[in-house]
Amino acid sequence: QFKELDRRRAGQLNAESLRTCVQNPNHEPLAVLDGRITDAIVAFNRANRRFRPKSKNLCELTFDAFLHIMITDDFAKNLSADSAAVLMDVRQVCIKEAALTLIASKAMVNT
Repeated sequence: QFKELDRRRAGQLNAESLRTCVQNPNHEPLAVLDGRITDAIVAFNRANRRFRPKSKNLCELTFDAFLHIMITDDFAKNLSADSAAVLMDVRQVCIKEAALTLIASKAMVNT
């Protein structure tokens, strides 16, 4: 899933990369949505030093950080409710997409 989101091929994800993974029920302008996503990424990186990008750009999410969010239940500790909600949206969408891809690939093999 990370590779599909990394359209820039930078090896890191930013707000633009994750737009499609975050709910936007109020149809916020993209700049506002991107700001919420960026704030969540920065908060995560500040709370989790070991996952910070080598470039020190806290607005970017590394593969290791993305993986941690996907597989760890307590990834949102030390984050605000809004930042946690944004990253939980990312997690849920990515897990669903991965499951659908796996199901589709298995269905095609069996037909």
